[in-house]
Amino acid sequence: MDSSMRKRVPASKKAPKIVDEWVYEKRNERPIRAPLLPEYVWVIVFALNFVLFSFIHLADNSYPEPKFLRTAKPGEFVEERAREHLLKLTSFGQRSVGSQANEVHSVKYLTEQLNQIKSNAKPAHKFDVDVQTVSGTFTLEFLGHFTSVYENVNNILVKMGPHEDTGTSLLVNCHYDTAIGSPGASDDAVSCCVMLEILQVLTQQDESLPHSLIFNFNGAEENVLQAAHGFITQHPWASSIKAFVNLEAAGAGGRELVFQTGPEHPWLIQAYASAADHPYASVVGQEVFQSGIIPSDTDFRIYRDYAHIPGIDIAYISNGYVYHTMHDTPDKVPPGCMQRGGENVLKTIQTLLASPYLEHPGDYRHGNMVFFDVVGTFMISYPERLGEILNLFTVLLVFWRIGKKVASESSKNLHGLFYVTTLVKALLCILMSWAAAVCTVIGVAGLLMATQCTMAWYGNHLWVVGLYVCPAVAVSIALHAYFKTLIFEDQQDEWELEDVFFDASLSVWTMFLIILTYNGLGSAYFALLWTLLPILIRGYLAKFMKITAKGNLAGFMLLHFVAILFPNLMSLYGLYGLFEMFVPVLGRIGTEVYPDVAVAGMSVFAVIVCMLFQLGLVYTTHSVRKILSLLTSMSVIALLLVIFTPFGFPYQELTPQKSVLHHIERRFHTVSGNLSTKDSGLWYIPFDQPGTLSSWQRKIPRLEEGIVAECKGPYCGWPYYYPMLTLMKQTYYIPSGELKDTPRGQIKLVSREDLSDSKQMLTFQIEGPDHMTIFFQPKPWSHLVKWSMGDGNPLPCSMPPEAEGDHYFVFYSYGTKPKKPYQFWIELEITADHPADKGFIDIAIAAHHVHEKYRETKELVEFLNKMPKWTFTTNLTSTFDNYIF
Repeated sequence: MDSSMRKRVPASKKAPKIVDEWVYEKRNERPIRAPLLPEYVWVIVFALNFVLFSFIHLADNSYPEPKFLRTAKPGEFVEERAREHLLKLTSFGQRSVGSQANEVHSVKYLTEQLNQIKSNAKPAHKFDVDVQTVSGTFTLEFLGHFTSVYENVNNILVKMGPHEDTGTSLLVNCHYDTAIGSPGASDDAVSCCVMLEILQVLTQQDESLPHSLIFNFNGAEENVLQAAHGFITQHPWASSIKAFVNLEAAGAGGRELVFQTGPEHPWLIQAYASAADHPYASVVGQEVFQSGIIPSDTDFRIYRDYAHIPGIDIAYISNGYVYHTMHDTPDKVPPGCMQRGGENVLKTIQTLLASPYLEHPGDYRHGNMVFFDVVGTFMISYPERLGEILNLFTVLLVFWRIGKKVASESSKNLHGLFYVTTLVKALLCILMSWAAAVCTVIGVAGLLMATQCTMAWYGNHLWVVGLYVCPAVAVSIALHAYFKTLIFEDQQDEWELEDVFFDASLSVWTMFLIILTYNGLGSAYFALLWTLLPILIRGYLAKFMKITAKGNLAGFMLLHFVAILFPNLMSLYGLYGLFEMFVPVLGRIGTEVYPDVAVAGMSVFAVIVCMLFQLGLVYTTHSVRKILSLLTSMSVIALLLVIFTPFGFPYQELTPQKSVLHHIERRFHTVSGNLSTKDSGLWYIPFDQPGTLSSWQRKIPRLEEGIVAECKGPYCGWPYYYPMLTLMKQTYYIPSGELKDTPRGQIKLVSREDLSDSKQMLTFQIEGPDHMTIFFQPKPWSHLVKWSMGDGNPLPCSMPPEAEGDHYFVFYSYGTKPKKPYQFWIELEITADHPADKGFIDIAIAAHHVHEKYRETKELVEFLNKMPKWTFTTNLTSTFDNYIF
């Protein structure tokens, strides 16, 4: 470049003279400059992401051909036979605990099928069937701390193995009971039917299994994990179990995800990785699920926490819209879905049984594993300790690259200072663009909430692109185009500046890598991919091959895209799974979470992850006006369509709005036992909208009559079925007719014993339907010391700020009616200056009718019949009686 063509820096913005002279001197040594990129390079960037996303979508929705009895070979899993079981089991309808469908029809069918399999088993196998009816109690930290009490719930058990018992067993678990109002095809009949077919296959093998295999078809999981607790703590077979596989569902069909393992037993995920032909597993899912963000839990917790057994938790997550609804039917399970899941589980079981680690798994407990699959084709897994070493090596590589540039020699020894200054500017620009993108999408979410046009993306995920992704990308590109002229106008070589932004991106991912590794998170592998591959391919391979933007622009850009291809693929793959899992969850997460803010946050996170290494291209592109115009137009059009047309309506019949509707009757009694007040009505609990009822909800007949439910008394004075008070604070009450002839829960004080001047023991007994909840609220002058339920150490439930005192939640259920009423005792400590006429504790008992005769009333049916088709309402009747003792 001729000196007369130099772009001189205005005097007001010049660097110190010595730096200025050095800059021009260095530039004169490199007269050759690479041309600027045409604007269509951004079309390539977006097209690359679209192609990768499409590939992921196709992989997620591809299934192996289902096998049929007439063509299947011996030893193969046959979907046709498993699907026949599914059709029969779901034909019984809703199978909630205590119902005829669950306690009689399902038990009869499953035991008949197991005995038939037993009768046809090869002689090499010992095959035992047992039906356990069990009672017990335990405490659980789920939603809020609460205590679970169960009586006469069922486990249908199979023990298959060699005739000479080795004393070692592998457990495989499913549950055949269902949520209220759901036929439960995927949750969890599919798993039970897969297990039946696996037993059929294994019993036809000529050789015996190396160890025993125990299958638990448990009949009370939806009652918050009760049957699994009864089995693992009380059945004699439980003592031989050394590991387990739990099969669950949070959706219908799709691929089954391994979302938690261990803890700290690497051999389990290694066995799955070597066995599964169609793997789908991620340590990210494990860390997300165990964080408690998702309002759900599985029997994995029981086996891990109460028996300290390591295991693998596998669940279907696709199409989570049908989860716990009437739409969870066999036709929602695509052909090939059971084939894929059955083959994976069968081979995993066989591998675990043959593992040398199964007999003494405690000896091989030495840390967690980092594991993930590559778009369902193969697994990558390695010990967390090895990951830490690899992460450290990558961090050192980045430090070496940047340190080398800082320490580069020059005649005036100022090159390092100039590079560091530019790098810091680049990092600040990246952070500012992130902040702007976050503020933009949160602003869009706020606008949608203000206009009551929320959750458009719920029924159609494409709205996420127009509403949140496009604005985030547009703002990021626009800001960097502005920074190009404002902050970096003294940078004459755009490609040198792009290289600094490449180093800045490496620095950002390195910081994430350090933070995630320091906190012991396996999900650090994402940061590892985004750091290691770009620095190796574009940083060192390009230098080795002497490919530069100035010498070979096409080759340099090809290396750039190759360097980020695999990290981009894996990030989009992980984000695809994240959206697939969380978007349906946001339709049932409660009234204390703003769904649009959550989706906006996930969207901007996706943009930040996938666009970081592309930001430097803004500085080497001739113009970005057309791209910005396109992105802005798409954003504006999407926003206008959502706000002013019906296209943004979030719900359809198969992506329904979810809620719970109780027909309730409440009675409040004085300390002398007399009735003080009572009321009855329809109690509506929305699952997906915070604050006041939105405009579309007010179109539901009678719902606009609803008043916000007041919080007063034990557990706010409402018959909650689960401990969901912190998630469902905003509920609505519509006065209605009384519950006639509906059985109520009864609580009776059996005895009162003075343990000391300040302590009393009260013994109670309760009677009522097969589902009841009991709420305790000690008066301010008394304290609940201990009781006979759970582990003797009840924990207070989380309560809203306006509540007074501690609240305790007990969930009680039974499968078949006990011969005697359930009895329990509580011990109270009372202060010396307590009022004599106001009692010591409020105790409320809520009786829930969730199946058959008393579940529906005339008022309830009339309300439901007027509900739009795009809603799904879980309905039941409940009575609530509050007493003071």
